[in-house]
Amino acid sequence: MTIIEYPSSDTADCRCEIDAFFTIANIPQNGFILKIYHGDTEGNYDVDNPKYVGYVNIDNNKISVRY
Repeated sequence: MTIIEYPSSDTADCRCEIDAFFTIANIPQNGFILKIYHGDTEGNYDVDNPKYVGYVNIDNNKISVRY
C-alpha cells in the first residue's frame, strides 16, 4: 500500500506536526508492505525517498505506524 501526503496550497506561515487517521477496508489479514511519501503542492514526490517503508501487521483490526 502506498500513501502520499500532500501539503495544502494555502498561504500558511507555519509547519505543524500532524496525527493522521485513515480508515482503509479490505486489507490483507496477513500484513502488507506500506510506503509513505511526502509530496509537494504540485503533486510531485520522490519515489527514491519514502518517509516510511516497512512490513505492517494487523493487530486487533488496526495498524499503527510512527514515522
